[in-house]
Amino acid sequence: MAEHGQTERWRAEFRLLGAVEIRRDGHVVRPLAAQPACVLAVLLLGAGDVVSTDRLIDAVWGERAPDDARNAVQVYVSRLRRILAGADNVRVTTAGHHGYRMDVPAGDVDLYRFRSLAKQADGIAADDADAALALLEEAVALWRGVIFDGAAGDWLHRQLAPALVDEQRRAREQRARLLGTVARDPEAIAELSALLAEYPTRESVARELMAALHRDGRTAEALAVFSDLRTSLVDELGIEPGAEVRACHEAILADTTADETAGDTDPVAVPAQLPGDVPGFVGRAEQIQGVVDHLAEQADLAKVVLIAGAGGAGKSALAARLGHTVRGRYREGQLYAHLGGRQPAEPADVLAGFLGALGVPDSRIPVSTEQRAALFRSIVAERDVLVVLDDATSAEQVRPLLPGTARCAVLVTSRSRLATLDATYRVTVGGLTDAEAVELLTTTLGAERADAEPEALRRVITLCGNVPLALRVSAARMTNRPGWRIAELADRLSDEHARLDQLRLGDLDVRASFTLSYAQLAPGAARAFRLLALAEATWLTETATATMLDVAVPAADEVLDPLIDLHLLDLIDGSRLRIHDLLRQFGRELASSSDAADAADDARARLAAWYVHSAEAAIAAAVPGARSSRLLLPAPPHHETFTATAAAVRWLESERANIAAVVCDAASRGLVPPSDLVRVASSFGRYAGPRGHLASWRKLAEAALTTARRFRDHRSEARAMVTVGALEHREHELDDAATHLRAAARELADSGGPTAATAMNNLAHVYEALQQRSKVLEYVTRAHDIYVQVGDRRGQANTLTAMARQRSELGDHAEAESAYRQAIGLATDAGAVDVAAGAHAGLADVLSITGKYADAHRHYQTALRQIGGSHNRWLEGVVLAGLGRLYSADGRLAQAVDHFERAATAYRDGAFTFELAITMTDLGHALIDLGQGDRGAACLHEVAELTTTLAPPHRAHVQAHLDHERG
Repeated sequence: MAEHGQTERWRAEFRLLGAVEIRRDGHVVRPLAAQPACVLAVLLLGAGDVVSTDRLIDAVWGERAPDDARNAVQVYVSRLRRILAGADNVRVTTAGHHGYRMDVPAGDVDLYRFRSLAKQADGIAADDADAALALLEEAVALWRGVIFDGAAGDWLHRQLAPALVDEQRRAREQRARLLGTVARDPEAIAELSALLAEYPTRESVARELMAALHRDGRTAEALAVFSDLRTSLVDELGIEPGAEVRACHEAILADTTADETAGDTDPVAVPAQLPGDVPGFVGRAEQIQGVVDHLAEQADLAKVVLIAGAGGAGKSALAARLGHTVRGRYREGQLYAHLGGRQPAEPADVLAGFLGALGVPDSRIPVSTEQRAALFRSIVAERDVLVVLDDATSAEQVRPLLPGTARCAVLVTSRSRLATLDATYRVTVGGLTDAEAVELLTTTLGAERADAEPEALRRVITLCGNVPLALRVSAARMTNRPGWRIAELADRLSDEHARLDQLRLGDLDVRASFTLSYAQLAPGAARAFRLLALAEATWLTETATATMLDVAVPAADEVLDPLIDLHLLDLIDGSRLRIHDLLRQFGRELASSSDAADAADDARARLAAWYVHSAEAAIAAAVPGARSSRLLLPAPPHHETFTATAAAVRWLESERANIAAVVCDAASRGLVPPSDLVRVASSFGRYAGPRGHLASWRKLAEAALTTARRFRDHRSEARAMVTVGALEHREHELDDAATHLRAAARELADSGGPTAATAMNNLAHVYEALQQRSKVLEYVTRAHDIYVQVGDRRGQANTLTAMARQRSELGDHAEAESAYRQAIGLATDAGAVDVAAGAHAGLADVLSITGKYADAHRHYQTALRQIGGSHNRWLEGVVLAGLGRLYSADGRLAQAVDHFERAATAYRDGAFTFELAITMTDLGHALIDLGQGDRGAACLHEVAELTTTLAPPHRAHVQAHLDHERG
């Protein structure tokens, strides 16, 4: 008895080979209802692996699952745990939100005990028939009736049970053979007769029964068994008996010993149809090992491995390599069929080929697909056979070709994901890694040739998009032309309009491979592929895609799903869609020949409008407080909107390159009004400049200026020059910046609007860098006056900050402090958090200079909080460097070094070379003062290198700062 308060320990036994039961000391613990019984069975069949909740729901209810199915499964598992409380050999655990796992020793589950006994018997049968027979009798006795009796669910009874019952049949058949071996023919006859009654077309059972009856002197009955078998085969399958059972029949008729002739029959055909292994195969080691391990696992059904990927990804090569890797396990046959091409193979034709390869004469091959499939399954049921189905087009095409027993395995390759195929293991094949691609080309070209042009080799890999077929074509072309340099091929591939022409040699043709995938699309999906290929974006969200295709977001799935299924589109992170570069070029070729130019431009214009409006919404949330004008492009119905700064920043960080690429491409085709393009470039600059995203900003700014000039829109041209000038100032091209900004200021002077003020304010910043203080004050004052007139509080705060900085440099710290405080108030009122943060940092600088360290520290911390997750690397650097100077002045050198290092990281990330040089100077001297002279010297050496890249005024400023710190 257990002590009070303790659960008594006991050992649970589980029964599946009959009614599903939990037993204790041979007695049922508690009868189980149908649904919990099903859950228990599926968990036990998981053999210690996690069983997903979805799998449990599907097993219990199939397609008729109730809305609360998950809760119900949870209840059933809890009920099982209560029943098993105290069982020390069982553990039921929850795997997060995904499923459950039941750990039970295999010997405590009758199914696994049965398998163990049968396996042991098989291993010793040839040497010790009596011992093997004893093991099999124990194994067969474990079956107590209908398997999974009392458990709910079609999955157990229709999909799993037949294979397990087949295992029982094999054990019974083996037991009957051994009974004959040990001269217990009457028992063998009884067992074989029962088996044949259950399986009237089972030739091996009929043959053993005929032999046993003949040995027992019951020859007439033996001949009657053959007659009944022939009738069953002809009536049910439309075939004649096979060679072995015919030989046994003939031996009985000849009154010879059937046992002696049963093994002296025509040899069973052993097909070996695997295609040759691929010479120079590289990579895929992890995927190969995964498949090999899966095929080695114990299973109840035939293992079906699906290898899916885009055309040219190397699926067939991987299947061939896998086939040769594992063929030793499948010595009784390896079958191969190519199912694809322009005319997909019919399952009936493939089955006819398989049956012929397995030794079935044409006259015995049934007419219907169903009968051929049944015969195929019957023949391979007792054989270790590997089936390779290459380039399958649908699950419906594959299903009739699948064996039914666990001794067989199937490798299926497909361009489609074949989501409805019950694959037991799935592999998705993509491009090779860079290292694998180098290995492939080096293996083909030879190390000497490949090593001579490493840069050109990498260019070829990039231009081929790491696609194995494209790389093999490239290698083959180079092999054909031993006089070619690799750089010459790279140059030819760099012409994107001719790239696919270059990737063709003999029967190796990238375009043809893509065409086979494209040919499977319905017209709507084909049109979607062509239009999406026109997009300059690296990827598209589902809403952007729907906008480009001019369909509602829910309706887009209908045309996108086939593209994803055939790997013509890749789904990234579950929400973004991407076309591989080579597929993009293929799609554009199709679009140019299939779609009217107007339709293509309409799609480009819709996508550009989506990006323009989405970008404006994101920038307004990420950089609040700025004035904006009305866009001419109509807003698409599904463009992005933002209420939170953090979400807007995340979107901009992700999409900034796409914004520039899509909008500039559309603008080059005249699809974006110049004024809209200028506005986007200007807005984007406010976001990109402080964060170092200069390439995308430059692309937009230059496109805005070019477009305005092409349309002869002088006002837009002037506004574009403001943006270009701001960018040039950011990149230290001070003379060019001054030229553009002066021209813009002149053109916009009569408008007296905020853009004129922005031109003057930006020009003031340029003059500040050029150290022309009088002009700084002139232009910043003029800009400030305009901002006041138009009521632009963000602009006023900006100009007040610039004025305060000038006052501080002149030593007028009181005036500077006053201006900074005014700027903080205006920026706060306008919601311009970034401007307010900059003003707080400027005020902290002044307070630090005047010895008010505590107040300075407070304003720096306020600025840091306001920057938050805005990714404003410039402001982050300004504040951190200011704190570093504050700590340094206060003698807290370790903290100073930490903040200088963090500031340097921010400036480096944002490509702020001038500010980085100043901060590295401060860091170097702080390290030296801290006693870390080597590190300090390294920092100052970097400063010397940085100054060589700066404009002369900035270089002089850095040198002056160095001299001041040394002093």
